[in-house]
Amino acid sequence: MFALLISMEWIVIASQTGARIFRRRPYAHELELVDLLENPKGRLRKHDINSDKPGRGFSPTSVSRHGYMASMPPDQAAALGFAREIAKKLDQGRTHNSYDHLVLIADPPMLGMVRGALEQQTLHRVLDVLPKNLAWAKPHELPVKLRSLFERIDRERPLRHVG
Repeated sequence: MFALLISMEWIVIASQTGARIFRRRPYAHELELVDLLENPKGRLRKHDINSDKPGRGFSPTSVSRHGYMASMPPDQAAALGFAREIAKKLDQGRTHNSYDHLVLIADPPMLGMVRGALEQQTLHRVLDVLPKNLAWAKPHELPVKLRSLFERIDRERPLRHVG
């Protein structure tokens, strides 16, 4: 006998400026907002994020001073920090069994940063990814914009044998 075990999916739509986490039941197109994360630094221009000059130091073998270089541009560092915040939220959701599967939607750079920050156990729950910026889309537009993705996920969802 085959039965469909109903699971819960989190649909994550992220950008450098914010992330929305929605709940979706399989075979349904309606989305319910679970959480909203905002990143005010994502809206700032590069020179506004870190207005301080790099630090200066002295060489122990010389009397000359030198400047320290930033390891990455400030806007990229801010995006990476926000990606880690999103990943922490998703990791916590997994440990609390708030969802069974994840669908990650973001522009390619942000998608890569979020995936890179997720714990391995959380990565195993990623059902699908969509490298697309839908941060601008209104909540009522998302079911239409994601219809083909949801249909493909639901079509490929395996039935589990019970009994």
